[in-house]
Amino acid sequence: MRTLVKPADRAAIVRRIRSLTPATQRLWGTMSPHQMLCHLADTMRVSLGERRATAVGNRVAHTLIKLLVLYAPVPIPRDRPTTPELDQTRRGTTPGQFADDMRTLEGLLDRFAAEPQPIDIEHPFFGPLSHRQWGRFHHRHIDHHLRQFGA
Repeated sequence: MRTLVKPADRAAIVRRIRSLTPATQRLWGTMSPHQMLCHLADTMRVSLGERRATAVGNRVAHTLIKLLVLYAPVPIPRDRPTTPELDQTRRGTTPGQFADDMRTLEGLLDRFAAEPQPIDIEHPFFGPLSHRQWGRFHHRHIDHHLRQFGA
């Protein structure tokens, strides 16, 4: 099972991230590649306890969806809205310089892998996730968005 905690899996994700440019065309959705980098960085900050995102939905109803997203071999659905704090057109981090934002995301990936969190940190949709679950979620989430840009 791929996860950001495994060095080889994280390195493969970083190589794909580095293949992006500001001109990379999306295959679906509305985000630019630059907005996507900031969206992923904001999501990483949530898992590190550095950013809060509004909880959405019913935790009981999302238990099954959480298991599907984390463990089922099916793609994450496309064009799903996110919370305002993770949406770069609303309250998410505003893109700065592309190369700087890419380096910031890479640094957050490394920090996440190096600093397992001792407590369960809340995911806005799935509720509390262990560090292991966050690692799996991040890998799936980043892969989903990289596929959005053909990377």
